[in-house]
Amino acid sequence: MENLTEILVVDDLIENIKVIGNILKMNDYKLSIAMNGKEALSYLEDHFPDLILLDVTMPELNGFTVCEMIKKNEKLKNIPVIFLTAKVESEDILRGFQAGGVDYITKPFNHDELLSRVKTHIELKKSKDLILEQNEKLEKMNQEKNKFFSIIAHDIRNPVTAIFGFADLLKNKINEMSDQERKKSIDILYQSSVQLADLIEHLLDWVKMQINKTDFKPVLFFLKKEVLKVFQFQQLQADMKKIKLYENISENTEIKADLNMFRSILINLVSNALKFTPENGEVKVEAFSDEKELRVSVMDNGIGMEPEIINKLFQLGSQHTTWGTADEKGTGLGLLLCRE
Repeated sequence: MENLTEILVVDDLIENIKVIGNILKMNDYKLSIAMNGKEALSYLEDHFPDLILLDVTMPELNGFTVCEMIKKNEKLKNIPVIFLTAKVESEDILRGFQAGGVDYITKPFNHDELLSRVKTHIELKKSKDLILEQNEKLEKMNQEKNKFFSIIAHDIRNPVTAIFGFADLLKNKINEMSDQERKKSIDILYQSSVQLADLIEHLLDWVKMQINKTDFKPVLFFLKKEVLKVFQFQQLQADMKKIKLYENISENTEIKADLNMFRSILINLVSNALKFTPENGEVKVEAFSDEKELRVSVMDNGIGMEPEIINKLFQLGSQHTTWGTADEKGTGLGLLLCRE
């Protein structure tokens, strides 16, 4: 099996390149060559080898200077450089490390030593790259966590304030209120409670996913049966706006998926459709299948979205307050959880 690890050899003597090249090719390394420092820097403008073997003594630009230029480049600075030198004086070795080199190999080349040093530093680079990649992922997760909690904290204040405010109003002045005022206060209490429950549910779902408590357990199940269960769960929300829930799914349509994840996704999508569909509207779930996949679609005849909002729909931090057709508040967090 071919080793795709690329090594750039920079040396002005073709004899040295041949010796090193033969050793590397025999061990399935991909070899690239440059005959001087300028040629190497030109090559590195659009190539990123895994390791550079760099001769110290070259005309015009010596190896130390070339290495210093490489290390100043953000895209190249993490590529390990091993110097090739005939000198073993401590001053030269120190100069190489100060320039950014990680090691040196003396001439004439020893087959086993060269391979050992090459292998060691390639493995070190791979480990370092993996650590950097994991750090970037962790940093991104941390940023998303902060954004998510910031959104939740901000959006929880509104329903909590409304619940306390109107509960206090009903407690102290219910006898002074008209029937219409009482009904309006109770409606606001209900909508605020639903919004608060949604936010808490989203928070719990997100936390479960972040700490890997949501195991993926795919099972076979009949799609129509599960869709009807979700409709039953959402029926009260639909009845309040006289919205008709219906499906167009064959009785024998089976899918293999994680049942809890599927239910969570469908509940969020149907709930989102109900929020933005006017009274006497329709929300429909359909399934389309071909040889490769089964596509489940949730459709409504609601207010729709602008293209610029659709493009940012699944980006954490780009959510903005959207009001439903009965003044329900939408944050977009449910759709983010569907994406996760």
